[in-house]
Amino acid sequence: MKLVTSLCFLLSLTNTFAIDIVSQENAQNFLEWRLKYNRTETDPNKYNATLRETIFYQNQIIVEKWRNSTQTVVLEINKFADLTVDEFVRKYTGLKADQVRRNLRHRDYTQAHKVRTAVPIRKIVVTSKPTVYHSTSSSWDWRKNGCPTIVKDQGSCGCCWAFATVAAVECSYAILKKKKPLSFSEQFLVDCDIADGGCLGGWPPTTNYFIGLHGVPNSTVYPYSIPSNGVRNTCNSARVQKNFPVNKGLTTYVQSSLRGFIRALSISPVVVAIDARSSIFQFYSSGIITSGCDLNTTNHAITCFAFNSTENSITCKNSWGTGWGEQGFVRISGMQHPLVNYGYGQCGIFSFPMLLQ
Repeated sequence: MKLVTSLCFLLSLTNTFAIDIVSQENAQNFLEWRLKYNRTETDPNKYNATLRETIFYQNQIIVEKWRNSTQTVVLEINKFADLTVDEFVRKYTGLKADQVRRNLRHRDYTQAHKVRTAVPIRKIVVTSKPTVYHSTSSSWDWRKNGCPTIVKDQGSCGCCWAFATVAAVECSYAILKKKKPLSFSEQFLVDCDIADGGCLGGWPPTTNYFIGLHGVPNSTVYPYSIPSNGVRNTCNSARVQKNFPVNKGLTTYVQSSLRGFIRALSISPVVVAIDARSSIFQFYSSGIITSGCDLNTTNHAITCFAFNSTENSITCKNSWGTGWGEQGFVRISGMQHPLVNYGYGQCGIFSFPMLLQ
């Protein structure tokens, strides 16, 4: 009996010791992560380190389980590791498409968009066969065909709608002028486009119409800064005297299919609405996303620049900096199957493909 008791006591000590080692390792990992990403705030009212360490540890478990699975997509702990997925979506996305989707009946895009915004769209073209101005094969990459582009970072402001729109407009303007892309101002849209909600979200066709009316300044004239009030700064009219008249502010909603997407991509980069509310997107590092996203919810806007027919993937530029994904880009499967993803594509990528002209 004494021997059994002694053995139980030793096992208890061993387990306690092992737990302590794991706890110390987790604490060290979290400390190193905080230093790497400059989370050095010591005021608990501003940064609850205890809560964030718990969330960080839970996210570590998610990433480790994914690494040990047979998935081809690579996930990594990144700057979003101390956030829950709900916090992540609230702070780093910003697409407001739910009302458009709720009011969408039989592809009545015009009526749906009237419900969405107080600013009327001058014209919405609904077409399954947009005119192709550039010859293209089944594979195409605008980054190698006249539109090299830099990746930007929206920070903790829900204005993906502005960044996705500007990314598309920068490239379409470069294609039109046959010049290298200029860097246009997202901050101008966040501050001055009152039909959209600043850091509280927006919708690309609305802000594209605003650009059609007012043009857009260079980002050096009106640089990006996250608003201190979390919504928008006051529109600085002194900075917008030399706006570029980049387009007509028209939006073409492309046919919800891979075929329609490729046709639109032959004209210019395509803005898409996707679901980013998942660990797949939060910690994406590389690979082709083939699962793990909601197909019926869209909460984030990105701009697609390329399609690769060999691997059946669509490459899109995000607005979370070059430290996320493949130097700021993500590859999403182009697979479309009515029984697998209801025709909306992976992560809903074919639900609202938009060509801004």
